[in-house]
Amino acid sequence: MFKGLRQFFYPGDFLTLILLIVLMCITPVSLKAGEWPLSMAVVLPVTALGVTFGLIFARSQFGEFIALIISSTYGVCLVLIFTSLDTSSGINDVLSRVLSWSSDAMTGGINTDDTVFTLMVAFLFWFLGYNAAWHSYRIDRIWRVVLPPGLILATNTIFYAGDNNLEYFLAIYIFVSLLLIVRSTLDLREWEWYNQGIRMPHKLRRQFLYVGTFLAVLTLLAGWVIPARPLEEQETRFEEFLQSPSLQDLAEFWSRLFSPIDA
Repeated sequence: MFKGLRQFFYPGDFLTLILLIVLMCITPVSLKAGEWPLSMAVVLPVTALGVTFGLIFARSQFGEFIALIISSTYGVCLVLIFTSLDTSSGINDVLSRVLSWSSDAMTGGINTDDTVFTLMVAFLFWFLGYNAAWHSYRIDRIWRVVLPPGLILATNTIFYAGDNNLEYFLAIYIFVSLLLIVRSTLDLREWEWYNQGIRMPHKLRRQFLYVGTFLAVLTLLAGWVIPARPLEEQETRFEEFLQSPSLQDLAEFWSRLFSPIDA
């Protein structure tokens, strides 16, 4: 059994799995801190399971498309199960609420069911977690791992107008992302050395991670200390982009679906 596990899991896989789960969970936690109506009892376990299933499918014999279809099926089932457990209702009740929300969305009505919003976000992060694991273990494309949830996190941080400080989530996200980039770089070098017949020292991976961690901390400290220059011109262009008709229509539609109704 243990021999089979050693053949299935490569050196550093468990550390990478932990880093991926932490990375994927930072964004939904920041959304919750940004006062979005999310249930962490649903989103966080679904996200962690999405990463775990992504690892399993990445090491399986399935092709990318078949693995995505099977994983999506598992994701839908698990999201429904965790949502029904969180709301203390059956899956049929959850499905009826989804159908009611869909009907209101299609007919121009207003439905601000927080459970449906949680369900949608949970499935989104199931896919992001699966995508992160797939592009870490099957094909090493680290930017496809860190950019999608990073964009959500950055957008939430920029547009949040409340009292909570969301910059700490962004700093942690950047730190974990840098560690994953270090891991990806090392794996690439290991593969090149293997093809060239060069044997890697046993302790090199650990030393490489130590140095990478130090450089990641140093980078964050430098970014925190160095003052930012004024960006009035860029801010003006960005505000003009936000005022474009297409984004205004999208914001109005989003607000109609999810914003609470004032009493």
